[in-house]
Amino acid sequence: MTKGGKDHFELFEDHTLLKHLILDKYLKRWAAKLLSGWSEIWFVDAFAGEGSDHQGNPGSPLIAAKVAEGALRAHGPNAQGRSPMRVLAIELDTVRFGRLQSVMRPFVEAAPRIAHVANGTLHTWVDQLVARSEDKPVLYFIDPFGVDTDVWQDLQKLLSGPHDEVFALFSDVGAKRLYSVLLSEDRDVEYEVGQVLAAPSLFEHMTVEDAEAKRVEAEAANRARRSTQPSAERILTEALGADSIEQLAAVPKDEQRAAAARLFMNRLRQAGAKYVISLPVRDTDNARVYQLVHASKAKAAVQAMKQAMSEALNSSSLPDGVKASIQAELHLEVGEVVREIARRFSGQEVLWTDGKDRGDSETVRRFLLEDTPAFPWQLRSVKEGLADHAYQIRARKTAFRFP
Repeated sequence: MTKGGKDHFELFEDHTLLKHLILDKYLKRWAAKLLSGWSEIWFVDAFAGEGSDHQGNPGSPLIAAKVAEGALRAHGPNAQGRSPMRVLAIELDTVRFGRLQSVMRPFVEAAPRIAHVANGTLHTWVDQLVARSEDKPVLYFIDPFGVDTDVWQDLQKLLSGPHDEVFALFSDVGAKRLYSVLLSEDRDVEYEVGQVLAAPSLFEHMTVEDAEAKRVEAEAANRARRSTQPSAERILTEALGADSIEQLAAVPKDEQRAAAARLFMNRLRQAGAKYVISLPVRDTDNARVYQLVHASKAKAAVQAMKQAMSEALNSSSLPDGVKASIQAELHLEVGEVVREIARRFSGQEVLWTDGKDRGDSETVRRFLLEDTPAFPWQLRSVKEGLADHAYQIRARKTAFRFP
């Protein structure tokens, strides 16, 4: 399944706008942080699409290019005369690629050049990218609208650098659908034809025609199933791991979607990521559509992505009930987290936050966002759970004493 189908670029849906809002907020944090220590960073959009929808809403490559343009204004060209943040947008479909070239032209023709566009697949370019970037930070955005892509075989290469990150759309719904294809069996053609022939009818010739039509339909469905099953098996094992099919078989049917997401996150860890987080995304009808998964090697990246996800969700155009459902899926056992905090800071006196929560500052809030499953919207509940340990110091700053 390619990026959203032929109608995807007519008008981005609300859940797509949420995804793009998260990307925009994270990229700004990512670029600001890394360009304080690096002269060049890369953003690679593996499924760039057309660059925007037909109403002018920016897509992922255009969002990244604008962030890179801002980085160039802020930092100027690097010592090699290049833009400090560079964007590579890759698209396979020739029609979409033509539109992508048009949308991205101002950034491709900028001096120095901010963006590059390439016709093809990430698999085609990955070895050149790894060699070219060396140890420079690279963020790969993988948005294929499904699991049926060869990109997953390159995960280890994508996470080979010390500062590489992957931000991916993973269709847990699609993974479950593929698993269902593997379990499906051939339709009983003769039984279905017999059922049609046995049904009462005033017109015998029409019954015979209906029976023949049923035979053609059932045989075509069986051929399609047999041709699809090997592909489904390949996709699942590449995306989720060699033993994923057995692991999915071991969980109840209503838990297979969540199990598929966990397996994908484990694949990212096996490929080299140290920290992997995900956000379930729903559409305006409150139906789950996919997971957004972020894999990195730095704790600071975890905090930055959680902040981006939280801010984007709060300001997105999704209905409040949908936002609440997304937050509820990421349920947090507050008591367990409070106990973890108490163990971590046993015998210490620690600020809740110093207002920055980065660098060498040791705060409860930073620990929560970097070392526990907590998201920003859950911090108030955790803080209330710690109330028995709190007292005020230094005017308006809350500190906690842990026995």
